[in-house]
Amino acid sequence: MKNKLGLCYYKMVDIEKKIVNMKLNLLDETFTFNCDLFTLDYLTNLNKFLFEDIYKLENETTLKNQIELDYLNSLLKELKCAVKKQKINEILSLIEEIWHRQIFTVGNTRTMIAYLKVIKDSFLLDIPVDVNTNIESNPKMFKLKYMLTKKG
Repeated sequence: MKNKLGLCYYKMVDIEKKIVNMKLNLLDETFTFNCDLFTLDYLTNLNKFLFEDIYKLENETTLKNQIELDYLNSLLKELKCAVKKQKINEILSLIEEIWHRQIFTVGNTRTMIAYLKVIKDSFLLDIPVDVNTNIESNPKMFKLKYMLTKKG
């Protein structure tokens, strides 16, 4: 994937982090993309919002077949129910499961952190997510507990 800024990898990591963190903090004001919050379209639009100024996003998702798409849609449907019932642990588990699908070619972790923030803010849920947390992740490891702030 080519970065639009033409920077070498080491400079790109720092610039990407700054741009995405700024956009993450804008989500309080910009959290709607004219589609249902619990759809792949919403997630795709959120990923684009965060990364389109940095990378040329040719294929928005890495979903390979209808089975993956159906499974993701079922997870999003379960998430919608969990949010309505305000089941925080279930919400966090579903967010992690969606993350494990590695939907996007870039920015899966930050997209899911942003998604959790949007859900939290939209439904006034008591989830102390910190979008500015420096989190390391890889395709086999992602724990939301590292992104949650400590409650006093």
